[in-house]
Amino acid sequence: MDTLHAIFLGILQGLTEFLPISSSGHLVIFQHLLGINEPEVLFDTALHFGTLIAIIIVFKKDVLELIKSSIKLFSTDNIKNIGHLYKNDETTHLLMLIIFGTLPTVFIGLVFKDFIESLFTSITTTGFMLLITGSFLWATKYFSGTKKTILEMTLASALIIGTVQGLAIAPGISRSGATIAFALFLGIERETSGRYSFLLSLPAVLGATILNFSTITFNVNELFPIAVGTVFSLIAGCFSLLILLRLVKKGKFYLFSPYCLLLGIITILFAA
Repeated sequence: MDTLHAIFLGILQGLTEFLPISSSGHLVIFQHLLGINEPEVLFDTALHFGTLIAIIIVFKKDVLELIKSSIKLFSTDNIKNIGHLYKNDETTHLLMLIIFGTLPTVFIGLVFKDFIESLFTSITTTGFMLLITGSFLWATKYFSGTKKTILEMTLASALIIGTVQGLAIAPGISRSGATIAFALFLGIERETSGRYSFLLSLPAVLGATILNFSTITFNVNELFPIAVGTVFSLIAGCFSLLILLRLVKKGKFYLFSPYCLLLGIITILFAA
């Protein structure tokens, strides 16, 4: 992995992680085009860490409130009133939604880990997954006028969205696209859908990052391209995240559908 490849893949990761066009799908495609036949697990993990920091920066107020709420909620006095806080306090409600939404993601990631990793070797599979992403993105055109807020979201909704997030580990399925789309399908308002989608990703991405870093060995020569790629991933991630949130708010989420459908078709034909 040279520096130019690191910069390119860092920008690619940052843009596609948040735009609903599948970062993993693009990495599979471009790794194939660049001749990187074996997945660079350490580099890929570092790029995801860069986009993780981007989420924390953009949603810093929410993140701080969630941390405070966690400390407050699990104190001796407040744990007894968890039901009351869940119903009446928005931050506590959001925290519980994130916890419940994370459970199916963790289950899918652990139980189907080997199967999902095997999908990364097939560029044809990635193409078909992009077609699926394009299809549900287009469907959001007809589900963007709903009004449910955070306090009106149910734990059942969180479990459904969390399951979708777990399935989006497959290359070609956009995590942000899938979770925001299904939030809209469940009647959740646009801004809330985007906000919940990215806050829900924090535990999963953080957990996967820690797990991957704990099992990876590397040498000093790898550090510079990894650091460069991570920085560019962070910068591009902040940029694309702000763009996406604006488009979701305006009800223009479906505009990414033609791109995914076209890329999926081209990928399948190229693989054939």
